[in-house]
Formats: sequence, structure tokens, C-alpha cells
Amino acid sequence: WTFIDAGGLETGWSLQTANGPSGQTLDHYYLPADASYNDWAVSPSYDTSSLSDATVSYFEECVFCDDSDGHNVYYSVDYAGDATTATWVALFEGVNTAAEDTWVSSSYSVPSAESVVLAFNYVGTFGANWNVDNVCIDGTLSTTDTELLDMRIYPNPTSSMINVQFDRDIELTL
Repeated sequence: WTFIDAGGLETGWSLQTANGPSGQTLDHYYLPADASYNDWAVSPSYDTSSLSDATVSYFEECVFCDDSDGHNVYYSVDYAGDATTATWVALFEGVNTAAEDTWVSSSYSVPSAESVVLAFNYVGTFGANWNVDNVCIDGTLSTTDTELLDMRIYPNPTSSMINVQFDRDIELTL
């Protein structure tokens, strides 16, 4: 993960251990109330091009949720190292107040692409703890069936020998 401050101050993001469900979490910690924060936690690039119905899921928990303006979640397919110039697509914007003092799960669709980058963006003047855990990209591996074979396998069930019959000559390696 890369931590970026786009507001001119030191970022409040860090990796912490033994805080969440998996033992290590992305944490945006409490910061002074007299400064404006625009902090980004940006993921490595993920190749989702071989997935259909790709999703990102994660757990989040916050303390003093109302003291922040945004716990935004985005993805980009053109991120090149600068969070302020990438094209970000919102998965969630706002603050999930259901996560106040408890871990809740969220899941969103992401595109099938060679490079998908996720970002958790903390925005606010007041400090609030925002903890993110178990970020997971999931989906169904795509396959392309180029040819269907008409074949029979028998007997079924069997205990020691099977017969495989095809409708044409094929090369088979066992």
C-alpha cells in the first residue's frame, strides 16, 4: 500500500497489527482538529482481466465517524502514481456510520481490466479513526470454450478402469 497526503500535511494512514479481524489493518488515526486532511491509501495494481463479475470486499470500523467528511472508496484503471491526476470511480462516497465502533463488511463491483487500483480516501477537518481490513478482490475465473467434444465416459461409476470414446481422433495425454 502507498500512503499519500494530497492536502499538504503528513498522511494519517498507517499499517497496524492486531487491530482488526485479520491481525493487520489500514488505519487512519486521529489527527488534530484544526487542519484539513485529504489522505489516500492506494493499493497495488490488480489484474482482474481474467475475472468475470469481479468484486472488492473489505471490512471497516470507525471511531468518531461523525468527525470526518468522507471515508471514500474508489478504483482507477489509469493510476500512475499520482492520486490527484488519476481518474477515480466512486464505489462509495461518504461515511458509513453503521461502522461506528463495530466491524462491518462492504462489497462492490470492479471492472475486468489489466490494472485496477483501489483507494481508500479520508477527507475531513476533524480527526476520526478509520480502520480497513481484509481487502479482497474476488470473481469467477473466465475461460473460453473453443471447442466442445462429444465424448462418453463409461462405466460410471467405476472402481478400476474407464473407457473414453470420442466422436473423432484426438491426441490425449494422461
